[in-house]
Amino acid sequence: MAHELSHLVLKHDLTEIREVNGMPFRTCRPDEEEQATAFGGTLMLPRPLLLGAVRRQWGPAQIAEHYGVTEEMARYRYNTTGVAKQVRGR
Repeated sequence: MAHELSHLVLKHDLTEIREVNGMPFRTCRPDEEEQATAFGGTLMLPRPLLLGAVRRQWGPAQIAEHYGVTEEMARYRYNTTGVAKQVRGR
């Protein structure tokens, strides 16, 4: 849901509607999909929240379980924000 909300907030243009198993889905350009993924991840796991989790020595699996996101999303945010490197550097 955060991904789809991100499309609205970022004012992405609807390029086409596709139907999958009777459900309509909007599709956007690949760069807009990437933006929505990144922004959606930021909405679900903001950087300050991740810093706190890493300071508690949580890895992506623990972050995912605690905050109710997929482990894939937790790993994506963990790796792309640089929080582990920041905490190690202190």
